[in-house]
Amino acid sequence: METPRMPVLPFVSSLYPDSDFSKTLIIACQHLLGTQLSLFKELFQKGLEPRNLFLIGKNYSTSGDVYQEFLKQDVQVALESKEYNSKLSFDVQFQKHIETFLTRVKNSVSFKDYSRIIIVDEGGHLLCSRHMLEGPFLDTVGVEQTSSGYEKIKHKQFDFPVINVARSYSKLESEAPIIAGLVVRKIKEYLRAASVSNPNILVVGQGPIGVCTKDLLQQDFTVKAYDVLSHKSDLEGDYRKELQNFNVIIGATGKPILTPEDFPLLKKGTHLISISSSDREFSGVELRRRSGAGDDIHTTIESDGIFLVNSGFPINFTGGVESLPTKDAQLTVSLMLASMYEANTNLLPKGLSELNPKIQADILTFLRI
Repeated sequence: METPRMPVLPFVSSLYPDSDFSKTLIIACQHLLGTQLSLFKELFQKGLEPRNLFLIGKNYSTSGDVYQEFLKQDVQVALESKEYNSKLSFDVQFQKHIETFLTRVKNSVSFKDYSRIIIVDEGGHLLCSRHMLEGPFLDTVGVEQTSSGYEKIKHKQFDFPVINVARSYSKLESEAPIIAGLVVRKIKEYLRAASVSNPNILVVGQGPIGVCTKDLLQQDFTVKAYDVLSHKSDLEGDYRKELQNFNVIIGATGKPILTPEDFPLLKKGTHLISISSSDREFSGVELRRRSGAGDDIHTTIESDGIFLVNSGFPINFTGGVESLPTKDAQLTVSLMLASMYEANTNLLPKGLSELNPKIQADILTFLRI
């Protein structure tokens, strides 16, 4: 397959001319998309041996074509990246996959053979299970990409450095409008296809992406927002008391917002759309069980008049090679690449730390953001 061309990646590499990955082991959890393929191919050119990249993807975001391309590159990519059981929640299923994956890593390598071990995470799963590797972590650096991952690890005590890309100022300020623009396009496409006209929409969660999503949607629709911070919320008190007023509910929290006990509170014909991660926003596994859903992860299922879009997984992941146009994905991927260079090159303090602000500024200047 053709690898997406991302000019920002060689630019980032030019900022680290002396970095050598030939003695580096990378253990990574990433969405298996074309952009990630471009990212790691950039590191292969800097000496990273494909056999020294152990990679696991998430079933709802794994592209089959990209998975096969990583295998062709001799990357140690986990079979579990594609496994899906509709009757299990993603978090339960994925934790088992992570444990199997890390056991495989531990049994496959001798950590003392590497000058640096980099744990690259998307959701905090690897970093929270790092003890399974049973290493001293003397030459280990972690990288966390997402806000949901940051929430999972922010109170952990790490005995090695962890670069917190999720809270990088460039990501918070510049990425949210890009992601929101994409998910709003996907939401509008879905509403047209489902013949949902003049919807009343509730956006639960007013983090950076939730705020941008509400702002964009209310240009065309009636939209209210709820957040645990009352000054960000259009609703007073418990949003569950207002559920009957909406026929489209968008989850942007990364946390459960509906339990099975809340389902009777929903109006018949309500459409539930996640724009965060996993399938936890709407207790998706329970709706799938009730509907008798099969194992097509990218389908809308219906249970007692309630529609769970994309089986409860984020609407922007459809099984394709990309979740974002390549141009729009360059910021996030370049920040991840820079973090891996920082992890491989520089001495960093233990615990969470910010990605080098100057590097962030250089990337934003290159991308003209």
